[in-house]
Amino acid sequence: MKDIISIKLDKSSDIALYRQLGEALAKLIERGVFPPHAKLPPIRTMSRALKVNNVTVVAAYKYLETNSFAYSVVGSGTYVAKTGRRSNDIELLERMVLDELESKIKKLGI
Repeated sequence: MKDIISIKLDKSSDIALYRQLGEALAKLIERGVFPPHAKLPPIRTMSRALKVNNVTVVAAYKYLETNSFAYSVVGSGTYVAKTGRRSNDIELLERMVLDELESKIKKLGI
């Protein structure tokens, strides 16, 4: 939990909070802080520790699943995937660009 608390999210960034959290968790997984099949902290625990909405954590966990870093077990929680590797770096880059574009469009009110 100490590593989770050390995650710093920038609420003024153009990058969505869920994305910042997902990337930070992915880095912790890549570094082996969370070994394969380790259970990630519960959503409410994570949201309280980082002072973010539960929805932000849910989206970050979905981000990890989409990028093959985690898997969920209904009624049990979210776990670190065995490989802990990105499924496709080009696809990830495309998603990052689209997320940033969407954020800028929202700021412009379009």
